[in-house]
Amino acid sequence: MTAGRATTTYVMRLKMADRPGALAEAAARIAAVRGDLVGIEILERTNGEVIDELIVQLPDVGLLDVMCSELAEVDQLEIESIGELDAAGIDPQLTALEIADVIVGAATVDDLLWSLCAHTRRVIRSDWACVLDGAGTVIASSGSSPHEGWLVAFVAGRAEEVTDGWSGEAEWMPLPVACGPLTLVLGRAESPLRAKERQRAAALARVAGSWCNRLREQSRQASMLVHPSGAFLPLHPAGTNRGWEATGDSVAATPPADWFADRSR
Repeated sequence: MTAGRATTTYVMRLKMADRPGALAEAAARIAAVRGDLVGIEILERTNGEVIDELIVQLPDVGLLDVMCSELAEVDQLEIESIGELDAAGIDPQLTALEIADVIVGAATVDDLLWSLCAHTRRVIRSDWACVLDGAGTVIASSGSSPHEGWLVAFVAGRAEEVTDGWSGEAEWMPLPVACGPLTLVLGRAESPLRAKERQRAAALARVAGSWCNRLREQSRQASMLVHPSGAFLPLHPAGTNRGWEATGDSVAATPPADWFADRSR
């Protein structure tokens, strides 16, 4: 390593022929310029091609162009994208697990959905991410997402009908929320979203949806009283629990006769 120079970490997407030895040849070219290959992930395999994401550390930023020239000599290899990477993002699988932990630590639905957008954008390295509700309104976002008209049309499969929208790659996945439809939508202009990335985003959406259901159930139960039978009953409409004698987290008496009549009005 050159004295006084810090190691720089890069993430590269390589499109190669899906044949034995192709990755080994690319790795040899990287090693030839003193590059250290510290991470490999297969993002997609289809139609005789494979998309590999490589994490490479170089001892000198001046070697980047040299490395790219070396890789260009590999038969049927194309550099799809390359950029500097924060050391914290070296392991995308571990990062996704850490993000899932952050999501289930959210105390409110609003915090949960914001975390889902911000951290999914981080692990997928998308330009933007947002959550739409059933009315087509953006209720959480990170980055500069397209306008709601395009987002709604895209989820419905009619994005081509909206001229002023998003020209890059986009993907959407539902959140399994019991009280109404929520949809995570994300986009990236630089390079296509690959199968492994779509699977990762969908998994985080499922985690968020399940935790959203739990938070809303906790909120519902917090606004109800517990009958001695163990059943949850809503608070009295007037805000006072007439005829109820609270004992800890439950009640020791039956509700007044007019309580259910009040609730039916």
